[in-house]
Amino acid sequence: MSRISLLTLFALVVALASPLTASADPNRLIGYGARGMAHAGAMLTVEDPLAAAINNPSMLALTDGKIQLGAGYSFARPVIKVNDARADLLAPRGVHAGLALPFSHKDWGFGLGLSAHIPDRFLLRVHTLPATQPRAIMWDSPPHRLVANLGFAVAYKKIVSLGVAASIFGRFEGEYLDIEIDASAGRTRSTANFNFLFPTLITPVVALTVTPTDWIRIAARYTGEVNYHFNLPIEAVVTIPGTSVDGPLGLFFTGTSTYVPREAVIGASFAIKRLNLGAELAFQNWKALENVAAGIITDFDEDELGIEVPATSFVQVEPGYRNTFSPRVIASYALDVDIYTMTLRGGYSFAPTPVPEQRGLTNFADSNRHVIGLGGTFGFYWPFLKSTVEFDLGAQLQRVTRREMEKDNPVSPGGDLSIRGMVYGISAAGRISF
Repeated sequence: MSRISLLTLFALVVALASPLTASADPNRLIGYGARGMAHAGAMLTVEDPLAAAINNPSMLALTDGKIQLGAGYSFARPVIKVNDARADLLAPRGVHAGLALPFSHKDWGFGLGLSAHIPDRFLLRVHTLPATQPRAIMWDSPPHRLVANLGFAVAYKKIVSLGVAASIFGRFEGEYLDIEIDASAGRTRSTANFNFLFPTLITPVVALTVTPTDWIRIAARYTGEVNYHFNLPIEAVVTIPGTSVDGPLGLFFTGTSTYVPREAVIGASFAIKRLNLGAELAFQNWKALENVAAGIITDFDEDELGIEVPATSFVQVEPGYRNTFSPRVIASYALDVDIYTMTLRGGYSFAPTPVPEQRGLTNFADSNRHVIGLGGTFGFYWPFLKSTVEFDLGAQLQRVTRREMEKDNPVSPGGDLSIRGMVYGISAAGRISF
């Protein structure tokens, strides 16, 4: 009974030695809202006040001067195979909502904006697996989290605009976990005391947009890094009456709970009558990620505990993630149909994986993605409300290219690793301007 109790405890402990949340937020994976999905995430120069606080806060001061309010729903289904077996992944889905409040004074324009992605299942998901278990690392926990941005912008004559925003994320924090195991004759009883917190992380966003002519727009954006280091001390007291087993067993977990790399994006768009073309390049600093798997430090005295414990510390493996450059292109075409307006939208982006070849202990599966988006906007003026109403629809297809990785040692945990698949997304939204 004593050894079973200890082995059970350590099985739970080792299960926590896993990759935690180390990925971009859901808006970077599938785009924010219907327009973001339709443009394959390439939204740096797109006029979308409701998404500006996330994509480009400086655009908040370059609107038509009307207040905008809107909301929608996004759904993405990852159909990804790891080692040719369907990965057990949840569909990223949730509500997106935004508000834009522009105002002006003489030659100066100003804007306030709020953009939020609210998952309908989790405000934050922390899902742990052993680091040696093959998994689609970018699609497990990262897409399932609350993200909200609050932005402000100021523009001069709509020629140059500067914007700043605060990006707010949820995180998981454990202060302590104390366990007592009492293996009395005929029964085993355990009690636990713990304190887990879910505070927020805030990172800055800075953007600049220059519009030298009516048909050229140049923009740049910098988003800061979110890197929360997770520490959790655990103390287990094991008591088995009638034996020498009676003492404490200490464990200490450390690792990265939430990581979003710093990102720098530069781009430009060109308007040719009703046609708008744009391109941008995004840099993500994945190389700064120090660890993906949690480390475990054991702290116990076998003589004091009264039993030999088959456990050692788990040393964190250097992830070796690489920086990435992602090119993106977009196109949109506006047309009038009687009293209605329509805008057709499309986009393509290439998202290279930052995850290196898995040749040793870990099995973090990921590969390059080709992202194609299509969609449109339908709008009309509603005399009753004296407002413009618009409906957006966006669809997206992501192809996760096949990637095969051979281990240096054939008997390494998990064996050779492969990944391939598709991600299907759709989003619908509505907004009103007044």
